Amino acid sequence: MLLLQSFNDPTLSASERFNINDEQVAEYLNKYKEEGIPTYSELIWPMPEETYDSLKSNVQRLIDLGQDSYLMIHPLVITYNATMGSKQYQETWGMTVKNIPLDTFYLGEEDIDNYIFEYTDAVYSTRTASWNDVLKGFMFSWVAILMYYYGWGHYLAKYLAKQGTHETTFFEDLRQWIVDNPNTLLHKEYMETQQHHDDTFHNEKLWGRKVRGDDDIYWEYKGASSVVLHDNKDLLQKELTQFLEDVYNTKDAQEIVKLNLAMTRDKDTVYPCNYTVDKHIAKDMLDIDSSTFTIDHHDKISADDMWYQKAYHWDRKSRYWRCQALVDDK
Repeated sequence: MLLLQSFNDPTLSASERFNINDEQVAEYLNKYKEEGIPTYSELIWPMPEETYDSLKSNVQRLIDLGQDSYLMIHPLVITYNATMGSKQYQETWGMTVKNIPLDTFYLGEEDIDNYIFEYTDAVYSTRTASWNDVLKGFMFSWVAILMYYYGWGHYLAKYLAKQGTHETTFFEDLRQWIVDNPNTLLHKEYMETQQHHDDTFHNEKLWGRKVRGDDDIYWEYKGASSVVLHDNKDLLQKELTQFLEDVYNTKDAQEIVKLNLAMTRDKDTVYPCNYTVDKHIAKDMLDIDSSTFTIDHHDKISADDMWYQKAYHWDRKSRYWRCQALVDDK
């Protein structure tokens, strides 16, 4: 686990923190990648002096350094005995707080009935980020993590990066496209997620969201949306293809999106399976020099009703979503 909170120099100064240098971060991430060991990084939003643009820069910096496994961006909560808990500190950095429930993700209804709720102060705004900025930052985080670290746009991001579009530019372009296209599944997921954040900060609603019926757990939002996207892959493919064509005028958009989704673990697919695509697409997306390859996944156990929790909760940090592309060397 790599806990960085921020790369923004004014934020590190205001919070009296420092990071290990970029070379060390890249070395550690690369070493674990070579050994096939997943890594996990955390950022916090909105730290003092952080802005919407610096949040995006933090995410891009982690990707550039090699964080390819998992990232979580947590809301900033404050305990009364912490430095940020003092009124003087909060006044200095223009911080306002709201008393909200501690997170209740992954609890079921029976758990909720017997749960002793705790409340904490969460940062609502700072002098460099209004509430609208903070909420927008939560939604950028939702898009970025959903796409890159739950896999729904991971290889799209790699493809676009080869064409000169930074990953966070892709995330921001997609976020804006989703906002501007109300008759889409992605827009529905976006607005639902945004409303849950707003309700937690303004109406003391619990964190989390059910998506699989009344007996479901309260999912963390990227997991909740992943369940929905998994079960609507055909519609997701159509919408991501339309996005690539609308925003980047991407040639072969449909094939690019189709391959991206094929590399995302599907509960009903029998692995291994063969796949064929234009060689240049395979090279730009998967870094392999073959138009024909095998897609495989380590989990060969038939999916049951708990599969969603394994994929988008228990094993989400170990890259369960990711399939392998294997080339026959014969």
